[in-house]
Amino acid sequence: MTKFNSKLVTIEAEQFIPEKKPWPDGVQAGGMEGKNDKPTHYIETRSGTAAVVSGDWIIREPDGKGAYPCCDAVFNQKYETGPKLKVAHDEEVQAPEKKKKDRR
Repeated sequence: MTKFNSKLVTIEAEQFIPEKKPWPDGVQAGGMEGKNDKPTHYIETRSGTAAVVSGDWIIREPDGKGAYPCCDAVFNQKYETGPKLKVAHDEEVQAPEKKKKDRR
């Protein structure tokens, strides 16, 4: 079987904490569920409706037109905090050029 490496990408994400409002875009409250009547939360994704629980990260799709949840444990394995870049959509970001040493 052929092995593949994932492409490095920069994502936008916000952690969902029910007590902290406003919630990330797209997160909605559902009904009450379970023995303790805990409130349920969900988000509409490109693949359908997905449950969202406290601590999940809401990851914005690269094109900005959707989002999906990711549990905290998986998020922390896959992602790390990056620099805050202000970039207009459809604009490519170039890595800073390395300074050349003067060989005089």
